[in-house]
Amino acid sequence: MQYNCARKTANMHIYLEIGLERNIDFILIQEPWIAQDNIYTISHTAYHTILPKFCDVRPRVAIFAKKNSIHQFCYRSDLYKNSNIIILDILNSEIQDFQIINVYNKKSLKENYND
Repeated sequence: MQYNCARKTANMHIYLEIGLERNIDFILIQEPWIAQDNIYTISHTAYHTILPKFCDVRPRVAIFAKKNSIHQFCYRSDLYKNSNIIILDILNSEIQDFQIINVYNKKSLKENYND
């Protein structure tokens, strides 16, 4: 599940509760609310909070991983050093390993730039 929360804590709480109700293991958030220190956001008792490790600027992505998920994960900060991207390896003995990539891509205001 993914959602752009427009930096609003209420939106984040709503989608974390929806994720919990629907038994979603990973919730990808773009534009999460981030404290002024660039290293703190909201928390939830059912989810681990994953933020980019490179917080020289405000992170524009977050992933919430369900604490009681059957999946294990590994944050792959070695693959990309950017506060707009989080890459996770998802590991589970019952299925083939795969990656989840959460990317914030700011749309350009220049005409025809994103075509």
